[in-house]
Order: sequence, then C-alpha cells, then structure tokens
Amino acid sequence: MKSLVTRKALWLGSAAFLALGTSAQAQNIDTMPQWNGTSFISSWGVPNTATYGQTFTPTSGQTRLSGFNFQLSLPFGTAPQYQAFVYAFDPTTQHITGSALFSSGIMTAPSGSAYQTVSINTGGVSLTPGQQYVLFLTTSTITGQPNSAYRWGALTNNTAIPNGQFVYQNNGTNFGMLSATSWSSIGEDLAMQAFLSGGNTGENLAQAQSGAFQLGSSYLSLLTDPFATNKVSTTGTLSYAGEKPVPAAVRSAFGAYLKAPPPVVAYAPHWDVWGAAFGGANNTSGNVAAGTSDLYTRVGGVAAGADYRFTADSLIGFSLAGGNINWSVTPTVAGAGNGGGTSDTFMAGVYGKYGFGPGYIAAAGTYTNYWMGTSRSTTPGIDLYKADFEAQGWGGRIEGGYKVGQYWSVNWTPYGAIQGQWFRTPGYTEATALGAAAGALTVVGRTATAYRGEVGLRTDKIMPVDNGGQLNLFGKFAYAHDEISNPSATLSFAALGGIGAAPFTVFGTTPARDLALTTAGAEWRTASGVSFLVKFDGEFSDRSQTYAGTGRIRYTW
Repeated sequence: MKSLVTRKALWLGSAAFLALGTSAQAQNIDTMPQWNGTSFISSWGVPNTATYGQTFTPTSGQTRLSGFNFQLSLPFGTAPQYQAFVYAFDPTTQHITGSALFSSGIMTAPSGSAYQTVSINTGGVSLTPGQQYVLFLTTSTITGQPNSAYRWGALTNNTAIPNGQFVYQNNGTNFGMLSATSWSSIGEDLAMQAFLSGGNTGENLAQAQSGAFQLGSSYLSLLTDPFATNKVSTTGTLSYAGEKPVPAAVRSAFGAYLKAPPPVVAYAPHWDVWGAAFGGANNTSGNVAAGTSDLYTRVGGVAAGADYRFTADSLIGFSLAGGNINWSVTPTVAGAGNGGGTSDTFMAGVYGKYGFGPGYIAAAGTYTNYWMGTSRSTTPGIDLYKADFEAQGWGGRIEGGYKVGQYWSVNWTPYGAIQGQWFRTPGYTEATALGAAAGALTVVGRTATAYRGEVGLRTDKIMPVDNGGQLNLFGKFAYAHDEISNPSATLSFAALGGIGAAPFTVFGTTPARDLALTTAGAEWRTASGVSFLVKFDGEFSDRSQTYAGTGRIRYTW
C-alpha cells in the first residue's frame, strides 16, 4: 500500500461550512473556504489505495443530497476511470452498509497537475438525519487500468465537518472489501462541497401551479354554467319555449277555430352583458412520510362579459377578467421551511352554448397571464429569498347535459364535462433579501397540466315572483376525477461554485384525484331583463376541501 502523506497548510479560513436554511443547522457543506489550494492527501489511484471518501452525518436540516464534489490533481501517471458512490456508513464497524444509495456511471478522472473539481450529480438522494453516510470515488470497479497516483485537496490536521472525516481503503479491484473490512481514516476532512437541502426547501416554488389551476377552474365554470344564460320566460335550465315559434300542431288547432293560424313570430337576436365576482379557498393536507407540507390557497377574481344570442337556445360571447392568487405552505416535518407566493392575473375567455330541445352543449376557452412573486424563509428574521416572474396559462372546458324531465316540481339534468388546463412557468432565480446569498435557488422552467373528467346531476326549480319575475333555485351533485401533474420544481443553489452540475427536485403536496362536487344557488330574474345570481360551490376529498362563491349581475335586452 502506498503511504498516505499530508502537507501542512499555512492558512486556515474561518468558516467550517455554510449554514443555509437555519442559523444552527447547516444545509450545504462547504470546506473550500478553509482550503489553501495546495495542501493534500495522497495517493489515490491504481493499483493500491483505490477508494477515497468523506463521511458526514446529516442534521434535521439535511434530508436530501443533490450532489458533491472533490478537488483532484494528477502529478504523474495516467488518468484512470472510476465510479462515484453514496452509501450508509457504520461508524462502529467502519465500513459501508446496505445497498448503494447512488452509483454513477463510469467516469474518467481529470489529468494534469493543477487541481480540478470533480462534480457528481446524485439527482436527490434521501437522507436520514443522524445516520452517517460516506461519499466516495473508487477505481476498484474497473480492471486492467494503468497506474496512477492522485492528490486530493484536503484541510491540514483539521476536521471542519462535525461527525465526519476522511476515510479510505486499499482494496485494489475488490469492491466487496468496502462492506466487509474496516476502512482506515485520518483526522481531517477533504476540500469538498456537498449540496443538501432541508426537508422540501423551496417547496413553495413547486406549488405555484395550485392556485393557477384553482382560479382557472373557477373561471371556466363561470363561463360554461348553463344557468348563467337563462332568462325570464324559460321553462327550465335549457328550454326557451316562450320565445320559439308556435308549433305547427298548435297553429293548426287555432286555425280550425279562428279560420286563420296565428302569425309566426320570428326570433329577434338579443345581447347579454354581465359582471361577476368569484373566489374561494382550498386546504390540502401534506404527507409526513413524503415530507410535503400542508397547502393553503386562496383565489379571487372579477369578470365581465357580453354575449350575442343568435337563436333562442344558442349564443357566443367573450369575457375579460382580473384576479389574485395567494398560496402558502406549512411544514409537516422539521426543517422544511415556510414559504408562499402571490400573483395578479389577467384572464380572457370566449364561450358559447348551443341548445337542442332538452339538451345543451356549452364550451369555453381561456388565456391567463400571471405576474407572480414568491418568498420563503427557513428561519424568519435570519433569511429571506424572493423571486418575481411572469407565467402563462391556457384552459378549455366542454360540457353537455340532457334534461330528463321534471319530478317533484324540480328539473333534473344529468351532465358530463371534460376540462383541461396548462400552466407554464419560466426559468428564474431568487434574489436574496436577507441572509446568505448562497441560499438563493435557481428554478428550471416547467409546464404543468390538469385534466378533469366530471359527471353529475344538475337540478333547478323555477318559481314565479311578483311583477312578472322568476326565482330559480338550482344545485349540482357530481363526481370529478383529476389527473394533475404532481407539483415539482427542479432547483439548484445559484451562488455556489459547481452547483450547476448538481440540480435537485423538490415535490409539493400531491393533489387530490377523486372529488365530490356540490353546488347550491339562486337567481332572481326580473321582467325588465336584469337578473341577480349567487351560488356556492364545494369540492371534497379525503384530504382536500375547497369552498367557493360567485355573485353575478346580468342584463338582457
């Protein structure tokens, strides 16, 4: 076995590691500020000391490893091939345990006498706080290599990482020795960085889609609601019999009595204009086992529209709207951090309805622009990271129903609907408002989708009121199945060197898939063409509840 040599460093930095996330518990581990750029441990390579590594013990703020790097220099020999691994490490027996938590492909070590950074992207290994782990490189998995002897950048007689140290083994080409034989160690640490996150740090960034889908669903429902286009003289949700030409059979009967049929009344097109306010709140429970947070979302908007009724049962219209979204995450596990976001929105939509006897089809398409802002702090008063960006969304819904009759003086209309939404966020980087700049995150752009299938039963009952008006009481009972992209964000720490090679993914609270839908409302339609509507909606699952309300005024002439 080649001897292990350490050289004294003349300079020691003051920082042992960077504390990102809490003041007491580090997230990223970074010993580079303490390395003088020349001190080293040697020799790693072929054929002797084949395995070099660094142990560490994560704290409650370090539950996910996205990558790590070491500093290597080749003063002589030929660059070998190697693999990188992450294993649990038993500090009592001093060897690896269990199966590999991460193993890289075969890589080639850098050549040249200057120190170079070897960066390993682990993709997001889950860690258990208090369990010791080892990050290591080994040449033992590749046989038939030329001799080599590397120097590794190291601190001099200094252990900067609590509950960790440099470890090695002279295992040649026998990888099995790493789990069967105790490793050797030296009481100092390597010049390295390990990129960790606590809990779901940055989870609020993954949850931007939740409010967008909630607001978009409310807007689509407003535009395609079959009750939204009825007016006085209808006999139910769908029929405009009072405005249609007199049926031929009736005209013949009148003709037999009057000797001449009553004249056919041609339908005259009408315009409707309307304005509405709508909004709601959602609570979705997180998953402790997955480390996801409870999510609270509030949305609200105002909309106006106009539609042209070119036949008694058919119309087409357009709408403009503005809204606001707020969301926040509350950790279910320690170290996850708090955060949230807000957005102002502009929405535009087109919609239409076509009636055929007791049936109807309604459809709408929407576009939304979001002016979003996010903020998060893992320790209030210690750090604060913010971001501002624009996002876009598109949506569509088509609904069809058929009134099967009137029972107990109530109209019954089974219906079905299909709805789709798309939400696109760009890539952006947080700004540091307070705390260490190295804690700011860069977010990769992403498109999220939400598809819904819905079947149910609409009911309504029309009652006459004074002065020729009507009161329409209505409701809905339905089942919906959602297929929504799981909230996620691909993140990297923006300010630390080498982090571009080690992104990690944070997941948000998984949306509920199966929902019970309810609606209850009333509309007062006056003979003058003005109507007033209020309704309340609910969506319920085993761990999610949404409550929403709508108020609308409309004028028809």
